[in-house]
Amino acid sequence: QEVRTCSMVLANPNATKKIRKLAKLKEFFKIINTTDDQREKQKDLEYVVRTMVHSAIDFKSGMDVQEFFDTGILQVITEEDYDEIINKVKWVIKLLYRLYGSKALRPHDEAYEGIAPRFSLRALECILVGIARNKDQIEDLENTEEFIRERIDMFWRQEEVAGLSTPGLRGTTRIQRTVPFGDEWFKPND
Repeated sequence: QEVRTCSMVLANPNATKKIRKLAKLKEFFKIINTTDDQREKQKDLEYVVRTMVHSAIDFKSGMDVQEFFDTGILQVITEEDYDEIINKVKWVIKLLYRLYGSKALRPHDEAYEGIAPRFSLRALECILVGIARNKDQIEDLENTEEFIRERIDMFWRQEEVAGLSTPGLRGTTRIQRTVPFGDEWFKPND
């Protein structure tokens, strides 16, 4: 994590400052449910980096997960419109927090059997990233909040969602399932 942060600062100090500010958003650390100890170890920053990279870049089969995030965040802050990506992620975080509070990325009581009632990377990659990837189309809907509520409610009720993250599942396999699933799931029907 420290190597990535150092590389980010060297590559783009301004973007790094904005990313750190995003990670410190009260709404963000409440929905990802980080402890003080995790924030001290920059877990919140890691989750923001994951979200930004997944929102902007597709994971390619055969890549190492850590390498994907390390090179991906550098690509985002040097080659992409990082302000647009940060604003997109912030919009989703604030929307989810407004709708669900600290339970935004946790399954509801009617979730499919076997889905643990806690924050998971599956939720971050499907819900947070899925909404971020589709922000512009979702924002254009007349009923943005209703659409999000309905899609999240139905998301947790599916057997397929339970299988997106199982014990022993490699991170590369999970990412190849969760991000495309969330991207498709939160795409408004035309």
